[in-house]
Amino acid sequence: MTRGRADPPTSVPELIARLRDETTTGCIYDWPGPPIAACLQLPNVVARHRKILQRPPRPAATASRAPLEPVDHALGEVAALFRSCFAPDTCERQLYDTPADPFEDHLAQLAAGQLVGPVDWARSGGVRSDAAGLTAAVIATRPQPGMVWIAWLLVSPAVQRRGLGKLLLTSAADGTDPVRLTVTANTAAAAFYRHLGFNERSEATLYRRAEQHDR
Repeated sequence: MTRGRADPPTSVPELIARLRDETTTGCIYDWPGPPIAACLQLPNVVARHRKILQRPPRPAATASRAPLEPVDHALGEVAALFRSCFAPDTCERQLYDTPADPFEDHLAQLAAGQLVGPVDWARSGGVRSDAAGLTAAVIATRPQPGMVWIAWLLVSPAVQRRGLGKLLLTSAADGTDPVRLTVTANTAAAAFYRHLGFNERSEATLYRRAEQHDR
């Protein structure tokens, strides 16, 4: 996935002008603050208002972390799990999984350490069902020493509300390092993370031209 980052616009007209002029395939803007209503009125613009959350450091658990199945050689299954978690009309699918930029490409860049630091494979992994294959997965990275970043936490809708999300998060985030992640605002996932002790650190909005306008 090709990513572009621009300085925050100084006005709504400037933001709209930038979006109208954008023609680079896969370009994503990441700007601070909530979505601008005028921008969202433009046709074929995808926006994801997200919260950046952080959980303070915690003492390492006395129990050993849950054993997870490695996923470094099962990224295709992680992509399939992602698609089962998010419907085609969700902002996550429209931002991270398009014909020009499939989620597999995003995962490849993530695994190569090109997005949010190197993947910590020891803290990443999945849970597999004999019948359904990979049903839950977590990918943790190290954007900087002493920091854990949860890039993705995916749990199949068929097995949600059974504690798998908490299990994977505990395994990935066990220890004394602070943990950060992003989540789409005003969703059940946001409430889930807050229940587990995450607090809002900042907010940002991803804006992208819909694919039919990419060239």
